[in-house]
Amino acid sequence: MNLKEADEIVSKIYASACSRCTKIEVAGSVRRRRSNPHDIDIVLIPENPLMWQYVVTTIAKTLETETQSSSILKMGSELVTIQVGKRDWLTVDYTVDVYRATPETWGTILLIRTGSKEHNIKLCVHAKTKGLMLSAARGVIKDSKVIASRTEEEIFEALNLPYRPPEERKGSPK
Repeated sequence: MNLKEADEIVSKIYASACSRCTKIEVAGSVRRRRSNPHDIDIVLIPENPLMWQYVVTTIAKTLETETQSSSILKMGSELVTIQVGKRDWLTVDYTVDVYRATPETWGTILLIRTGSKEHNIKLCVHAKTKGLMLSAARGVIKDSKVIASRTEEEIFEALNLPYRPPEERKGSPK
């Protein structure tokens, strides 16, 4: 898919899930504005933890069209993978990974799921040089205590790095 197609799919997802979420944001290569993303990553906080399954089921149904079907491949408490393909299932067009965050983990999950992989690795290595740890699930950790996790800006600040917009997150965190 190209970026324009991905943006249209993301708009559908937002429209279907927005009213049941306190926060929702695209992540991954779409957020980094790559020209040909191979999948779509969404990070959200359901308005109520009990709404998680309802929200992702609603997203999956929203992705169905006359020519496409959707199927939930993996339903976990923190991640759901939705596969979208032709109704005959001979072709899988794309997948949508939906990540559940909390207000405490929002920044961490959005940062890590936006990537890139190389950028995340560099951030982790940089954290170690500062005597810290960047946990993909918890945030920046110092002496076994989370010191930054709620926003991406907070995480960059804890790592003593300038904030980088998603479009600039390739390799080096500096």
